[in-house]
Amino acid sequence: MTDSTPRIAAGLLGLALLWIGLYWWWPTSAQPRTVKAAGQAAVAPVEPRPSPVPVPPADQPPAPAGNPPDQSSSEQTKIEQQTETPLPAPAAPAPRQPVVIPPEFLEHTLAPGETFATLSLKYYGTAAYASSISRANPLLSPASLKPGRTLRVPKDPKNVQGLPVRDPGRSPKGPTTTYTVIQGDSLSIISQRLYGESKHAKLIYEANRDTMKNEHSLRVGQKLIIPPKPAS
Repeated sequence: MTDSTPRIAAGLLGLALLWIGLYWWWPTSAQPRTVKAAGQAAVAPVEPRPSPVPVPPADQPPAPAGNPPDQSSSEQTKIEQQTETPLPAPAAPAPRQPVVIPPEFLEHTLAPGETFATLSLKYYGTAAYASSISRANPLLSPASLKPGRTLRVPKDPKNVQGLPVRDPGRSPKGPTTTYTVIQGDSLSIISQRLYGESKHAKLIYEANRDTMKNEHSLRVGQKLIIPPKPAS
């Protein structure tokens, strides 16, 4: 009994030391246990340091934050927008203003017994242009023709209010010829003789307007300019 007591005490002491060691060294929580000695302040727990962020090499450019825009698609969009833009309509050409030959008049003082018909016969060789003289004097009627009154007589009985000039784009092209008037000629006869048709008498008159008072004022020996025959 006396010999076994120290052995039992030593065994109990060893078990106590083993339990104390396991108690202090076995981790019981995520945070480390601090030991506060007598007369010292408690030590704050040490927080774990964050993992360092890897820094790219200096020669490597940083990666873009998002997907870079596709330059080719952007240029294609601009081209499509320019293509779809409607072009302004071309301006319509201004209408061609017809050139008008102003009428020219002579002043005539009425003598006793003169009428529009006698004046037409006197100036044009025919009484057919009495109405032209009347239209040149709209304020005078046949009954108001009295001796001493002055009226206007158009130089061209067909040009009382202005005569449009033939369109240059439709005038016949080609060389002109000269014709000498003979006895018994008229513009219709000359047209028939030179063109084979009498309907171009007006064309001959238009080409010689500056030397003719009217379509009937032909003189023997007069030189006429004959334009080329129209296409139609």
